[in-house]
Amino acid sequence: MDVSYTLAISFGIVCILSPPASALDAKRFVVEGAVGPYGDGQYEYIHPRADAVHVSELTSIAVREGDEVISGNLADLFDVTGEKSGHVTGRVVLARDNKTVIFYADQPFAQREKVSVKFGPGLRVRRPTKVWDRRSEHASREAFELNSTYQAVARHSPGHGYELDSHSIFFDDGNTILAALTKIDDVIHNVVQVLDADRNVILEWRTTEDFVGKADPVLLDLRENPPDYYHINNAQRTPDGNLIVSLYGCGLVVLLSGKSGQILWRLGGKTSDFTFVGDDMDPPFFGQHDAHQLFNGNIIMYDNGRHVKHGSPRPSRVLELQLDLDQMTATKVWSFSHPSGLRSKCCGGLQMIDNGRGQPATMLIGWGYTGPFFTEVTYEDNPRIVREFEGLRGHRPLLHPWEGSSTEAPRLLLCSDANGKASTRNGSIDQLEDWTIHFSFNGVTGISKWRLYVGNDRDVPLDKPLLGRDKTAFEEIITLQELVDALAAENFTVTPRSDTSSANLYVRVVPVKGDDDLLRPSKALKVPMTLSSYDEPRRAGTLSPPAMVVPCGCYQPDIGRREHLHRPKPGAESAVVDMAAVNECAELCNASDTCETFFFFEDNGECELDGTRYKKRRGLHSLQGVISGRKNCLEDTR
Repeated sequence: MDVSYTLAISFGIVCILSPPASALDAKRFVVEGAVGPYGDGQYEYIHPRADAVHVSELTSIAVREGDEVISGNLADLFDVTGEKSGHVTGRVVLARDNKTVIFYADQPFAQREKVSVKFGPGLRVRRPTKVWDRRSEHASREAFELNSTYQAVARHSPGHGYELDSHSIFFDDGNTILAALTKIDDVIHNVVQVLDADRNVILEWRTTEDFVGKADPVLLDLRENPPDYYHINNAQRTPDGNLIVSLYGCGLVVLLSGKSGQILWRLGGKTSDFTFVGDDMDPPFFGQHDAHQLFNGNIIMYDNGRHVKHGSPRPSRVLELQLDLDQMTATKVWSFSHPSGLRSKCCGGLQMIDNGRGQPATMLIGWGYTGPFFTEVTYEDNPRIVREFEGLRGHRPLLHPWEGSSTEAPRLLLCSDANGKASTRNGSIDQLEDWTIHFSFNGVTGISKWRLYVGNDRDVPLDKPLLGRDKTAFEEIITLQELVDALAAENFTVTPRSDTSSANLYVRVVPVKGDDDLLRPSKALKVPMTLSSYDEPRRAGTLSPPAMVVPCGCYQPDIGRREHLHRPKPGAESAVVDMAAVNECAELCNASDTCETFFFFEDNGECELDGTRYKKRRGLHSLQGVISGRKNCLEDTR
């Protein structure tokens, strides 16, 4: 292939250029396979586009002809010159799709310079082939991909130096589809990227290039700084290989070519290509989430019915539209609103559930900010609720088969305030029924019951359980009264400490999966007890709670700082969970003039005092074996 052309690119902050009149007058629906998307029809995809502005200084330069490239000497294909940078050196790679040739400059381009790019000749291709693979770019803000044990196996972030938009990440036949953010002239703009396994951006679409002049779909006059006019909340692959993008801020859904990134159509908002039929809502949807395409070609979405910053709310609903691409109409064919008429200004989503075996499909709906967590309804003309889960709320519901396990041990905690009724006397809570032991195995599925074991030292024998308990909830609870009653029923002999006025019991639990599959046992939980009326010959006495308070409402188990993820673990970890030691760490924080948050590490008993308050848990991360809490919580409970 012997073709060359020149591409002019403006880097840095410059004025936004209006598109030519021909671009505004042209029909926005582009038939896939049509020639001429970039002038001569020779190339399927070029990034950045000709005369692009506001391009990241860290951008790569990509060209894709559309067929498989015969790898060879690709280094001489690009001749790149900047007004300020002069001749730009770099490396040329072939992306994992074997189609996209990408130039990476050795140094960032200069601010406010125009760059000329000449490409070719010498690109050789093979027809036809399609090859895709996985992974993505690494940057400071990342999405973590977890396996079935909840361990991070990959990290995903946008290319070209953009910031990850955490609303949307999809795995796509080995590639990754990400949304990203960039701020230009004090306005937040959005980016959609498809990345391959070698972190190459093989397709990119930016609002800065298509949302200009009359083609700008902005509806709101947002007073926030910087204004977030467009606000992508969903970007994913369609069944026919294109990309569908939901823009919450402008009540707009767009379909992008999966090959070139060009807009094929716009649905909704003030720049819609479609006339809406069969629906009396005006606008037909607004503030929508989770817009995607069904296998029959219909578009379905969660229509919030309002924007969080604007407009009177109307009942939120699921809306399904049938598109006629000849007449350019969008006809409502199905919708569902909650019988309560709930209105959700933020978040939400849906999933079509294939129930198999000839059973009719159902629709799983998450109502977002308002809740309930999800509602499942029949997918028919007069939908009825099949089941509903209240008490929580989430951004988007998903129902999939899942079998989770863990590389960690089950969690145990001892609390003196869990039932909310206990009263403190002389700095302690003295009723056994007010003290509770809590145990759970976070993320592990299939647990049917628990076995509880007790010993006089940390080496609790696991040969005979003291108690059995069917699993009824995420977290199981027993009171110290139940524990003491079970000890008496089994004639368990308590070994006192040297002063015979106290004794330490140690509790471990083992989860049971199915009928008899014993999973990993927990660490031993130290339960300090007060011992009175001790009879030495009979080795018997009366057990009562310890002379202290353990306010579990003050503590965040398994929550640490993100930096703690890389903290080296000691060679020999402590086998004991000691809540008294956690209390001591909390007291140190209370006594400190600079401490706002404390972190207690169970593996070695270390107490870390931190001067940050961590509002809304920002900067914190789920991390087994770390217990955190805030300053003065102990004082507040006394």
